[in-house]
Amino acid sequence: MKKTPLNPIGKKTLERQANLRKLVKPLQCQECGRISPLDPHHIKHRSLGGNETKTNIKWLCRECHQQEHP
Repeated sequence: MKKTPLNPIGKKTLERQANLRKLVKPLQCQECGRISPLDPHHIKHRSLGGNETKTNIKWLCRECHQQEHP
């Protein structure tokens, strides 16, 4: 019998998550300086060919990240 994963995630998603974990995450938002949970923001969006490199990722607090995506 074939086992079905509990939380099916695509291989590309797992690779992206692994790449993001390799990056050094700052302690504060790179936009406003707030110390809070940070989200990775792709400077060049993935849909336009952006990748998970430190030159293409900006770590933002949730508020600043939402402002980047109006």
